[in-house]
Amino acid sequence: MNTLRQIHTENLEMLSMPIEIGLKNSRRLGNIINHNIDVVHFDMSSMAMINAKELGQLLRLHRDLHQQGKQIKLVNVSMRVMLFLELTQADSIFDISLNQDQFSGFAA
Repeated sequence: MNTLRQIHTENLEMLSMPIEIGLKNSRRLGNIINHNIDVVHFDMSSMAMINAKELGQLLRLHRDLHQQGKQIKLVNVSMRVMLFLELTQADSIFDISLNQDQFSGFAA
């Protein structure tokens, strides 16, 4: 996914975007997102690893959007990024969906 997508459901307005857009615009993203948006999905499929600076940007995004009553969901999170989020206890802050393709090789 390399574009913004607005999705309307019966009860929610969602905005889906690549994480790169969110991180690049983290200081002003809360101001540019439509007030009708309830949930922002950040597609993390292109992010194999995350560092402390990027985590700080994600936490800032979460704070800014949460103050506006919006929810953040991190989707397509790799196992490596998930482990970092768990180690830093940031996994308790975000709504996270793992990349399901990662589990295809773990069938017993």
